[in-house]
Amino acid sequence: MALILHLGDAKCGSSAIQDSLHLSRDALFDAGILYETGPIKRNHFLTGTLIGQVTRSTDPDQTDDAHEMMVRIAERAKSADHVILSSERFLLTDPAVLFALFERYGLDTSDIRAIVYIREPRSMYASVIQQQLKASYKFSSPDGYRRRLDHRVKPWQEAIGAENLTVRRFDRKLLIGGDIVSDISAYLMDQTGVRQIELPPQKSNSSLSTEQLVVLQRLRRFLPEETEGKFHNDSQTIIAVFSMMNEAGLIGNPIRLNAATAQTVLRGNLDTITRMNQLVPGILPDPSGDLIDVPDMPKDLQDSTDVQSVLDKLDENLVKLFSDIVFSGPEITTSRQKLLDLFSNDPARRKSIQSGLALLDRKQLGIWETMAKTDNSLRSGIQRALRMFKSSEPAQNAAAPTETPAPVTTNGSMRPAGEVLKLNRENKYDRWRGNENGARERILQKVCVPFGRQSFTASKENSFFTMGSCFARNVEERLALAGANVLSRDIKMRDLGGTSGRYMGIFNKYNPYSILQELQFASGERTFTEASLLPGSDGLFYDSQLRTNSGDASKDELMARREEIREFFAQAFTADVLILTLGLIESWYDNETGLYLTEVPNGRLLARTKERFSFKTLSVADTVSILNEIHALLKRHSKPGQKVLITVSPVPIGRTFTTDDIIVANTTSKSTLRTAALEFISSVEGVDYFPSYEAAMHSHPDLAWQSDRLHVSDFLVGEIIRTFLTRYGFDVDQPAETSETAPEVSDNADLVARLNADVSRYKQQLITMEAKLKRALAGETEA
Repeated sequence: MALILHLGDAKCGSSAIQDSLHLSRDALFDAGILYETGPIKRNHFLTGTLIGQVTRSTDPDQTDDAHEMMVRIAERAKSADHVILSSERFLLTDPAVLFALFERYGLDTSDIRAIVYIREPRSMYASVIQQQLKASYKFSSPDGYRRRLDHRVKPWQEAIGAENLTVRRFDRKLLIGGDIVSDISAYLMDQTGVRQIELPPQKSNSSLSTEQLVVLQRLRRFLPEETEGKFHNDSQTIIAVFSMMNEAGLIGNPIRLNAATAQTVLRGNLDTITRMNQLVPGILPDPSGDLIDVPDMPKDLQDSTDVQSVLDKLDENLVKLFSDIVFSGPEITTSRQKLLDLFSNDPARRKSIQSGLALLDRKQLGIWETMAKTDNSLRSGIQRALRMFKSSEPAQNAAAPTETPAPVTTNGSMRPAGEVLKLNRENKYDRWRGNENGARERILQKVCVPFGRQSFTASKENSFFTMGSCFARNVEERLALAGANVLSRDIKMRDLGGTSGRYMGIFNKYNPYSILQELQFASGERTFTEASLLPGSDGLFYDSQLRTNSGDASKDELMARREEIREFFAQAFTADVLILTLGLIESWYDNETGLYLTEVPNGRLLARTKERFSFKTLSVADTVSILNEIHALLKRHSKPGQKVLITVSPVPIGRTFTTDDIIVANTTSKSTLRTAALEFISSVEGVDYFPSYEAAMHSHPDLAWQSDRLHVSDFLVGEIIRTFLTRYGFDVDQPAETSETAPEVSDNADLVARLNADVSRYKQQLITMEAKLKRALAGETEA
């Protein structure tokens, strides 16, 4: 087995490489090449935690995650000819320390090859200052910029031999196909002997224009001092807005260093260039031809902290327009129109700019509230100061606010008090008690369905697809009863085997990973292989992505059924509204296939092959990351304008594999999912949250639950869905015989519980009959 290491360097396309390898990991493994990260695209950097390095991750469990990842890599490496590891941190690490770590986990280090991409110093400096200004108004001075690449490359040459270390210059004119992914694909084919490796192209991180970078720095100056060196919602929003504006082409001049800055950086790094060319002849261009007689940088520019002092070709008109747009708020439209008018003959550019402006209006900036609270003269003075080239120096007659309104924390971000109070005044449901909208008063009504976050409406003419835990089955049944077109009720495939409390129950996806993986299979971005079939009974197998009651069969039968399952879930991309129900955070992982399972493995299999499986409880960060990946996948494959509704299943976990009391474990699970859902929908558009979980928790328990206190009563499910339909614009006109009436809750709780049990039992009989009818219509017979 050979280890192939991608060492970086920073700002040299590592994200694109890692994303492409992650998408291709199944095809690579089929070719004998392992790229294992688990479900996260870029986490080989976590190896640093195992050797005492501080990483950018804020997850307190990162050391455990790194250990689990290395264990999976070492185990799966036994079935591979080559193992790929990728991290920019590798270049910064002593090779001997890294090799000792690999050996500790049982990886063979006798055959190591590595590739590193490096930038020419001037190109690297221009990229570095862009990165720095995303989290600061400060940037590295050109006369102090040194990047001792030779100090990083030489130890690797000595450790593995210069013949085993490939050093490439990150320059599109020199990369194969002009693309970093194509270039490393060619390298991997050469190193592995695999004839055909076609990694999918990936979009590189977008760059800002010179004018946009100037305005971004001015915004960073205006933010509270305590945010210096940290990402902030306002600056992240502006970066997203500018990036969206640039989708059809850069708005402004590309970021290039002026002559004086370029010469300063070049002279400061001459020794590094010389030593790098000694290590790798010709890797960096000979600087002698570039050393021209340029006057030294003026003293005032050397001392300047304004980024325009180091850049070339600045369009002052664009800077003014961008500044007006950023600092004036949405009510000032003149500059917006002027920006659009610059591209009156370019519809694609105009559309991208309009999309960016729409995003800005949706996101809103915290500084707008601050500026709105100042008087007109102060406000215009601030704007003049921010537009000046040397924004660090006070402008004539300009003033700045001496106090920042006391912020409050909302979803992890700080928001001005004025904005919070304004929004709070619009919230009719902000009190626990006091009026008819108070929580106490609504809970005393015995059936309480709180309000979620709603941004769209729907109708019976829309198509729906539900996916997730068992509660998703309740939802789709009630939607169908209301006359909606529920695509996930239309199932056409061979006998699924086994039995289930609800028809199609074996399609339940209990943890967020199982939802993501099924959508990846349905989209074709990931391939379901025979290795994903787990051993069942009597020499047969079962599908690891379905419930264990899905039926055992031969591999050929299960793989044929898999294609039908893929076609079924592909309907999710064609639905007008996709409803995702999150169930639990306890997740089982198959170390051999790199897949999370829908539920705990078959008991006999788990007892025989404990080393094959791992267990993890998802954190809020894990769940948000998964939801973001689902959202990105839907954007790539779903119909335009598709809406997504997220809900958390109220059905508790049936058994916990943690050391917690199951009540505590269930509370942790639901709290994690609910918090992650809130954080996720706060950052995206077109995704709503409906509070089904909260409805079950705050309605009268004798009405909300069946007698097992595990399953929600059909009565409450009906009330939840009826409320959903009403709020989302349905004309609810169900026939009387399907419209339950809430039983009176009296002191005789046992009687109410029995009534609910009878209703649920009757419903289960109807569902069973429906399943039999569907099989009969398909020409199947009962065994």
